[in-house]
Amino acid sequence: MAAPLRDRLSFLSRLPVLLRGTADDDTPCPGYLFEEIAKISHESPGSSQCLLEHLLTRLQSSSCHVKLKVLKILLHTCSQGSPQFVLQLKRNASFIREAAVFSGPPDPLHGNSLNQKVRAAAQVGAGGTGQPPAPCSGASGLPSTANTPLSLCASGSHRTWPAFCHPSWGVWGAQLSGAVPAVSHRPGLPGGGWEEADSGHSSRESSQGNGRSRASDSGSKSGSDSRSGASRELSHGADRVDADSPGDCRRELSLVSGLMRGARVFLTREEAQHFLKECGLLNCEVVLELLGRALEDPSDSVRMRSMCAISALGCSDLLSPEQIFAATRQRLQHLSQGSPGPVANRATKMLRQFEALCRAQPSPRPPR
Repeated sequence: MAAPLRDRLSFLSRLPVLLRGTADDDTPCPGYLFEEIAKISHESPGSSQCLLEHLLTRLQSSSCHVKLKVLKILLHTCSQGSPQFVLQLKRNASFIREAAVFSGPPDPLHGNSLNQKVRAAAQVGAGGTGQPPAPCSGASGLPSTANTPLSLCASGSHRTWPAFCHPSWGVWGAQLSGAVPAVSHRPGLPGGGWEEADSGHSSRESSQGNGRSRASDSGSKSGSDSRSGASRELSHGADRVDADSPGDCRRELSLVSGLMRGARVFLTREEAQHFLKECGLLNCEVVLELLGRALEDPSDSVRMRSMCAISALGCSDLLSPEQIFAATRQRLQHLSQGSPGPVANRATKMLRQFEALCRAQPSPRPPR
């Protein structure tokens, strides 16, 4: 869903702040601008969406200076911004993964060091291990995992991306961890102190544990200024976080299994609210697929509770009605054509509701 016109007009007054914070120069973004930008995400859901759209558009710039500033702003806003902003970024995590393998033309003065800094900023917290960031405790300076919407971890001044942005996950999988050279940082060296392990000049890890990150020059984008990615609608199903492999879906499976074990045929209001809250932290496509499989269960109670959960998803903004309908239509049609009763009636009602919702959706506007 596009941001309301009122929010878009209000957002225009914030552009000078954003343009200063992401200026194409080597001047660092002032600290106060990080706070000002994070506050924009709290004004309204529409302002949060406009902010992310603008930052993702700036992230497509060919300038390493702009990319680096945007990544730092996104990282700060993940910890200080609104939960809505973090949820929207979750649906567009592919932008962070693209930046993690960015490779533009060498800078006449700095060489490839700026490209490497961009990749390192996108991979911050990975530590070169290919593992997700470790859970943080309540004493880390930020709320604990139970209180933060996407388990964003921080310790002191060191922040890490939420796990969904981790460059070794999702579309890259194990390819990133095994196919790219390690990069180490040694202060005082030319090019900002960043050098690749295979350049012949890198050293062993110091006893102080200098941060390591992953970088790749192969298979990445050229330095041309591409805006095609930023034109995607934030609410479009294709922008959702990529589906995990079955081994990575334990939390989604646990959520759906627990929901299906309820004593009542219908979900209570509290159960529906808890379900949607948990879905906001997980991979919604996987949850939807598991709910679809539950429609094939022989138990009427399981099928009814699954349909209630699917209806709850349809009333939220986590997935588009078209995406939900496409994933469940065949199973719902099968149930509606089954033996007369509550299950068939419910399935028929849901089919009609989703058909009406999909017809009412406006056709997507071409990117400007």
